[in-house]
Amino acid sequence: MINRIKYFIAKLWMLLFGGKGELKSLKSNTAIVSHGNLSPDSCKSLIDRIDTELQVAASKVVWRDECQSDHRILSFENLVPEIIHELKIPEKIKAVNKYTGRRTKSWYLMANKIEPKPGNKGSGGGWHRDSAFSHQVKFIWYLNDVDEKNGPFQFIPGTNDVSFFENSKCLSQTRFSEVRSIPQSVEGSSGTLLVCDTKCIHRGKPVLSGVRYALTLYTFPTKRGASNNFRKLGFEALVSN
Repeated sequence: MINRIKYFIAKLWMLLFGGKGELKSLKSNTAIVSHGNLSPDSCKSLIDRIDTELQVAASKVVWRDECQSDHRILSFENLVPEIIHELKIPEKIKAVNKYTGRRTKSWYLMANKIEPKPGNKGSGGGWHRDSAFSHQVKFIWYLNDVDEKNGPFQFIPGTNDVSFFENSKCLSQTRFSEVRSIPQSVEGSSGTLLVCDTKCIHRGKPVLSGVRYALTLYTFPTKRGASNNFRKLGFEALVSN
């Protein structure tokens, strides 16, 4: 019963306050892809910076998965503040606010490099949704060419609008060992921007060969949203920043 109530509240909220602005098509399309959002020179410069920071930043801001495939630099904007203007972060946040109907109160950029390692689950650790009830938005910039082999973002279209008639467990489930529907893979050249309602079921496909570099914008409707993420990952030093 509680899950049904949460479902109705989230549905009513989007009906009354959300689903507006330039991202409104996410509600029906799940994802929006635009090519050439960043120049080749910008992408190359950012890749070089990521590789440098992965070597020198050590454990202070770098998280790695258990098989050393996914390397993440947290709060990348603190290391490269000019990226805020280049990626037009304030405009992106305004668009998120209009779509979710909630004001963003905290955010951060994550830069990551994903390599092929035995047993890797891809970016995000397998199939999941970021929220079972609330709509959320992520902006993901590919910094190098991405195809089926080097870890494209994958999503199940329409799963950001789960049916009320799903059983109660499915309504609240956020992790999935497998999916029955055919996923859509987002391939693209360097500079491609993917915007996704990450209430949908999604993942970074496990990397078979090559490498994938990307930037991801995370936004939260609470002041502690970003800090809570850092704390869960064991980065207390970032919580006070």
